Amino acid sequence: MHCRLIGISKLSVVCDCNADASLADELNTFYIRFEAAAHSANSVSSANSAIGSTHTENAGDENTLIVSEHDVRKAFRKVNTTRAAGPDGITGRVLKACADQFAPVCSQKYSTSLELSMIPTFFKQSTIVPVHKKPQPACLNDYHPVALTSVMIKCFERLIRDFITSSLPYTLDLLQFAYHPNHSIEDRIAHLHHTALSHMDSIKGNYVKMLFVDYSSVFNTIIPSILITKLEILGLRPSLCRWTSNFLMDRPQAVRVGKHVSPSLTLSTGAPRVVF
Repeated sequence: MHCRLIGISKLSVVCDCNADASLADELNTFYIRFEAAAHSANSVSSANSAIGSTHTENAGDENTLIVSEHDVRKAFRKVNTTRAAGPDGITGRVLKACADQFAPVCSQKYSTSLELSMIPTFFKQSTIVPVHKKPQPACLNDYHPVALTSVMIKCFERLIRDFITSSLPYTLDLLQFAYHPNHSIEDRIAHLHHTALSHMDSIKGNYVKMLFVDYSSVFNTIIPSILITKLEILGLRPSLCRWTSNFLMDRPQAVRVGKHVSPSLTLSTGAPRVVF
């Protein structure tokens, strides 16, 4: 009887592992489902050639952005040590504790990356950990993808993000509340509430109609070439446009469920949903 119970337990473990492996593979395929549509809507190869020609024409027309050792050290010291490490295995705790030692080397690597407008493929790798949107997921869409990426690259992203946001005109959209410093959804609600009440109070009989639009999988459907065109129109320097394009293109990703990691697939659509 004891041997039978052990045999049943082992079979259960094997079944669980097979289920995790199958789910990981299915989710990885599901998360790249927009790739084919993006290729048909906008040829990535033509976008790459256009960006490459821009690099040749404008290479000597601008000063390359230099990332200072001080900024890198400051970014490393702000790392959240409770976050999981990326595929490179370097934890935030190590990076924060050794900020003085890592900063000189990483600042040089970051500056070289900006000068060449390239990021090594290894640093673009991400491991997707699906998080349940509901207590009992009924379909693949009930799993929210969270990307574990290199902590060093996330610090680099912060530095680039700060520079990009400071370069873009602040008056780009006065009603843009998301992703702005000192702005939040509460500000949006207060503004909407005030505008509606002011309109109804101005003239007796006034009324308000509202239309709410929720974009599905908005982060997964970003087409890099379209994004880069918009950034160029907004006046972002060409080298940063090329760097951003390279960052978003050819990103290897795998999905981890339990102890199983799916085979890696490559994306050139969307942006990784990272946790800072």
